[in-house]
Amino acid sequence: MPISIRRIGKIEKTYQHFKRFEEIIYIVFKYGLQDAIRGFDLPGPLKALSERVWDKKVRALHKEPFAKRLRLALIEMGPTFVKFGQIMSMRVEFFSSDIIEELTQLQDAVPAFPFEEVEKTVTAELGGMLHKNFPQFEEEPIGSASLGQVHRARLPDGRRVVVKVQRPEIKGRIEIDLEIMMHLAEWAENNIEEFQYRRPAQFLEEFAYAIERELDYKQEEANIQRFQELFRSDPGVHIMGCYPDLSTERVLTLEEIEGVRVRELGRLEQEGFDRRVLADRGVDCVLSQIFDHGFFHADPHPGNIFATTGNVVSFIDFGMVGRLNRRHRELMADFLYAVNQRDAGRAVKYLVKITTDAREADLPRLEKEIGELIDRYVSKPIKEVSFAELFARLSGVLADHHMTIPADFSMMLKSISTLEGVGRSLDPDINLTRKLVPYLYRLRIARLRPTHVAGDITDSTIQFVELFQDIPEKVRDFLQLSLKGEAQIRVEHRQSESFKIFWNQLTNRLAVALILSALLIGSSIIVLSGLPPKWNDIPIVGLIGFILAGLMSLSLLFSIWRSGKF
Repeated sequence: MPISIRRIGKIEKTYQHFKRFEEIIYIVFKYGLQDAIRGFDLPGPLKALSERVWDKKVRALHKEPFAKRLRLALIEMGPTFVKFGQIMSMRVEFFSSDIIEELTQLQDAVPAFPFEEVEKTVTAELGGMLHKNFPQFEEEPIGSASLGQVHRARLPDGRRVVVKVQRPEIKGRIEIDLEIMMHLAEWAENNIEEFQYRRPAQFLEEFAYAIERELDYKQEEANIQRFQELFRSDPGVHIMGCYPDLSTERVLTLEEIEGVRVRELGRLEQEGFDRRVLADRGVDCVLSQIFDHGFFHADPHPGNIFATTGNVVSFIDFGMVGRLNRRHRELMADFLYAVNQRDAGRAVKYLVKITTDAREADLPRLEKEIGELIDRYVSKPIKEVSFAELFARLSGVLADHHMTIPADFSMMLKSISTLEGVGRSLDPDINLTRKLVPYLYRLRIARLRPTHVAGDITDSTIQFVELFQDIPEKVRDFLQLSLKGEAQIRVEHRQSESFKIFWNQLTNRLAVALILSALLIGSSIIVLSGLPPKWNDIPIVGLIGFILAGLMSLSLLFSIWRSGKF
């Protein structure tokens, strides 16, 4: 069953899980995380709760850097929060570099669950006893993560495999945690100014979607199969095989990769691997995933990349992937190309198209800041240029302007930053800029091909036709809502003094004009009716109305003449 996200944030549902809510708040206070929120004042009951955890041990803990305390707190909160931290580490626009660095250490930080639970899950999912499908199955896991753990095994024909098994009852735990997190996020948006533009509730919706896909191991199997298709003809890249007949939503059976993780630099040297070749192949593989295919490994850290015989690179853990359509890839290529050419104006133009909430940005100031950022990094020697630092500072600039990068773009920036670190650990002389430029150039040139131009024109034409076809239906829907009294029109204006003065003048004149019209109509009716009392055969009340209307008309005309706006 998919994770229920429609009921997230319902306060009555959150209170049904008060025990878990109390656990989370307890850990928040234990690690002093509430100190990070400016102007945060604890309600009485929560102050009492915080005092319960305020002992010598906790006082010492509070002296640690905030980023470290955040990481430790997420680990103690459990698998949902560990996974949340891993995904947060990809949102470089939201957090400082020290927090990002700490969150990236969450990769292998979760204790294993008992083998009895592993056996129970595999038996229930695959049918029959565990040893019927896997004559050899190691009880000790080779890796334990937030959502599951991995065991070595052998098939009946002797082939070596690894079996990924999901944590028991993890979906129910995640649903409860998400409900509480969403409730807290919505509270923060409504009560703490600095959270209003960051939109944590929207980020949690994205997280819920991402974790739902990661909990479905058949989706990871589909991701692996697609990567196999993309790199089948590349001799320098190997994508692990999978066994669909021995895989379900909660159990995934994969080919065991026999090699050395690229983080084990000493072993790479001992076993004769060429680190420079490995760096080239790994970097090219990920850049090709991003810019050629728009389907990329979202977490290519050194623990997820193996070196195998013949200096072939092999990736593992395809649960989290990013997707960029052709238009998004072209925008990112245009932006990075503009940065490389030191063209701040064009870089800002593409940034505005990529980001959300750009309407609030001060574009001249943004262009100046982006120009300074480009000058700071592009002018450096190649060895000193850090894409990770550049992207982190860029994200800080965007955050200052309340501009947000869509999730897949953020994942892409994080992937390139991680890739840079992996590449330089293997080959300190690798030039990521030189590797990147051909991919950007290919994307920019490809759009000029007649087939692409024709396709773009066709797509635009179809969109215009669909737009005009939709107009009658949209107008009909609006009229129906209007008849029901449900239509709403939102008018937004900048609160400048000149606009307020103009608006006040306009409404005042409209009010005078309406009163004037009413006086003229009413006075005319009274005069025609001949109601007494009269003066020279003219009803006095009607005459007074005409006199007042005349005076108001003169006053209105004089005010219009004085303003000089006829």
